[in-house]
Amino acid sequence: MGKLVEIGGDAMPNIRAMVKKAGQLPRLMTNMAMGVETLFKRHFRGQKSIKNKLGGKSTGFWARAARNTAAYAGHAGIEVPEPAKGVALQVFGGTVTARAKSALTIPISPLAHGRSTQEADFKDRLFKLKSKKGNTILAMKGSGDDIIPMFVLKKSATIRGNRQLMPSDEAITDQIGKEIDRYFAFTLS
Repeated sequence: MGKLVEIGGDAMPNIRAMVKKAGQLPRLMTNMAMGVETLFKRHFRGQKSIKNKLGGKSTGFWARAARNTAAYAGHAGIEVPEPAKGVALQVFGGTVTARAKSALTIPISPLAHGRSTQEADFKDRLFKLKSKKGNTILAMKGSGDDIIPMFVLKKSATIRGNRQLMPSDEAITDQIGKEIDRYFAFTLS
């Protein structure tokens, strides 16, 4: 997993200059990182209201991302590593390609959302079909003669990123400003 966001650049020389006399840069940077971490956790927890496209039950993806979020301070700035596998893909977008297996299994039924083809109640019941478009579908028998399409098999899938799944640059900057204000209010009082 890589970095989700790195905060630094042009603002860092000004922040360093402000606290150089006090010699408290590491402490200020830690406070700023804690504020940014809290902002990201709160934002990710708020994503639970996003319903999955299939209407299936939640996998707890954003709650897991919130729990695992951390921000780290260093001389270069503040870094927020990707808190859970797939967060950066959801935020920035990209293409996922099958590697270990011959195909990706993309759920197309609410019953399949968040589940693996290897689960006991699926494993022996799934069979392959070809769709009218030529896609390979994993399906299972329903009640009577019903056939329920569960997954489509693809070599790759492209995810469109959604930057709104992460706090805005303005919200991050505001949070850093609040932490700087709190820090100086506390240390100068």
